[in-house]
Amino acid sequence: MKILVISDVEGIYEIRNYEDIFNIEKCNREAYEALLTLARVCDASITFCDCHNNGGRSEKLSSIFPETTFVKDLWDINFENKYDYSVLIGFHSKSGTADLFSHTFRDEIRNVQIGLKEVGELEFFINLLNFFLIKTIFISCNKYALYEVAKVDCKILSHCEKDNSKSIDEFYHCFRDELMDSIANADKYSSGSYMDGELRVSFKNNNLYKFLLSIGYESASNQVVFYDTYSFYTNLKQLCYDINKYNYIREIMRLIQGKKIQIFTLKKTFRYFTEEINKLSTEELSTMLRYCTEHPSL
Repeated sequence: MKILVISDVEGIYEIRNYEDIFNIEKCNREAYEALLTLARVCDASITFCDCHNNGGRSEKLSSIFPETTFVKDLWDINFENKYDYSVLIGFHSKSGTADLFSHTFRDEIRNVQIGLKEVGELEFFINLLNFFLIKTIFISCNKYALYEVAKVDCKILSHCEKDNSKSIDEFYHCFRDELMDSIANADKYSSGSYMDGELRVSFKNNNLYKFLLSIGYESASNQVVFYDTYSFYTNLKQLCYDINKYNYIREIMRLIQGKKIQIFTLKKTFRYFTEEINKLSTEELSTMLRYCTEHPSL
């Protein structure tokens, strides 16, 4: 048996405000409980993907669970492993909801659609797993994301609703029981239906959208268009890189122009950008500089 665990942070039961996101103990508790429960109740090969902030939690967890395979980014999952089941934990809601942590992949993204349906990260992941015929058997998320899941044509055995009314110990007791029940009854369920429509991304900043078009992204109706969910998945790393590239260019241009810059944005994008800048060709660098010249109001 092969089980893929995909974990986010903002939907974890103990995460109540932005300060909690930087508390490694709170961020790791749900993943710890999931991995410990899976190790106890089933003889399985387990892969854990930390899809939050480049897998920053994996190092500590890997020392506790040395037999688990840890993956730091969604795009590094090897789906050739042909996982039998998936467990999704710690998920928040899509952008535009009342959830304090609502967003869809990036703060720069307004919304994501598959066909005519607006989806969040949780629905996207379920659809991607359906593409690979992987059964989603357990979901842990906050109550706003739970509402999204209820609309998805996907076989989900059980979930723990995070209404924040239980104590921490009560919640994790429920969490372990529900996960064990999911494993015990997993064979009764089949994979959900794959939504194979185009995946479209709308951005909050129209200048970012225009920048992406200028470097070759396809578009329609003011949205960047991907062939389907799988196509978006295979291009997600590059899209994130290009968004960071735009943010970096924008902050540098503001610095050059003597405007107030967002230091946090500059530091965050610079860290990622410098890892990849040596891979850029002279033509790509020239395109970036030309775009800056032609669009001084980034």
